[in-house]
Amino acid sequence: MNLTPSQSLQAMYARRRMSNEHAAPVPDFKKSREYHQMRMIVYKQGGFREKEILSNPHTIERDETWNDQHKVLNVLEAEPQTDGYRNGFAVDLVTMSICG
Repeated sequence: MNLTPSQSLQAMYARRRMSNEHAAPVPDFKKSREYHQMRMIVYKQGGFREKEILSNPHTIERDETWNDQHKVLNVLEAEPQTDGYRNGFAVDLVTMSICG
């Protein structure tokens, strides 16, 4: 059975889908393009505060502003302080700047 290169690729992708059907999807934000782009922006433009928050346990969530002009991610400390406040900042992936 001779397959063309495109048919063999299709068969390979079909086998991958079949082997991954039983695995539970685990969302891993650290492997996403957005995470790496955010880290690049912080390491180029961020100060000590932003870099310290990234080096400690933190949470990342999408902000309400997510459209063609602005895609904003909020980065917050994982543990709140005694008064309940969590240090953090916001990164805009489109304008490539720290915005909050």
